[in-house]
Amino acid sequence: LDPNSGDLDPEAVSRLEQEETGQIEGIGALVSAEDETVPGENKQCSVISDTCRIIIVGTFEGAPAREAGLLPDDAIVGVNGESIAGWSLEEVTARVRGPAGTPVTLTIERDGSRFDVPIVRAAVVIPAIEFEVIDSVGYIKLYSFSNRADEQFEEAVLSLLGSGVRHLVVDLRDNPGGFLDTAIGVASVFLPDGEVVVTEGPGTRIPYRVTGTAVVPSDVKVDIVVNRASASASEVVSGVLQERGRATLFGENTFGKNTVQQRFDLPNGGALRLTIARWVTPGDHDFGGGGIAPDVQLELDQSTEPAEVVAAVKAAS
Repeated sequence: LDPNSGDLDPEAVSRLEQEETGQIEGIGALVSAEDETVPGENKQCSVISDTCRIIIVGTFEGAPAREAGLLPDDAIVGVNGESIAGWSLEEVTARVRGPAGTPVTLTIERDGSRFDVPIVRAAVVIPAIEFEVIDSVGYIKLYSFSNRADEQFEEAVLSLLGSGVRHLVVDLRDNPGGFLDTAIGVASVFLPDGEVVVTEGPGTRIPYRVTGTAVVPSDVKVDIVVNRASASASEVVSGVLQERGRATLFGENTFGKNTVQQRFDLPNGGALRLTIARWVTPGDHDFGGGGIAPDVQLELDQSTEPAEVVAAVKAAS
């Protein structure tokens, strides 16, 4: 009954470890299994059916999925001519990914129509971070909370502050999350003290405090941009900075993933990925299901360039 827990075969474990290196071989798309018949915001599901569908929530710049024209809200209903009904999200991912240079054909449903999209897989580099100064604003795009991404994030912030900017725009759109420790490290760049997040499990409540020393002065304006594909660690950072009044959130409601998983390796090379806790903000806010509501609603599509993001945030402010 928990869509975030599951059995991983050796191939799936290999893919996860590949993701942690920042490079995958496949089409470069972020997907979610959602059941639109479920009331409320928490629509995650585990077995594909007529109602539980694989939805594309984003694609990476330059990746085969984007080059092939796949769009957010497209539904994947078949792989290589075979219906994916009855498959798990992990099984779909396993079929779609594959060695660079090999073909895969997805059957896509969009606006009531179905059509096939042939794609040639490629090595997709998942960047951790990009940053630049745009119109006197420091823009930082954080793609994932991968290992050591917090260190790269702090270095980027220091570089931008060193150039004299007094306004930071942190773009967490389409960031699916990653390591909890990395999220704590990123939040600690802004917060001088206090808790970042609290995890709650059976009979346990563990607070995680800031680490290191905050490097962003309190008079530097901080805005964070999120969308429905901002999940997990993205929500940890967004939630605590919003709650502490340290940042203003722009965009859409976030994904709404408030659980923590742990991987238990098995002798056959596979693993069990089990939910061991949920997380809440230090103020005890639980964003599971509904996600974090932004302070300012802002519609930005996937093709919006950094300069346009900064301009939209400044205009909305």
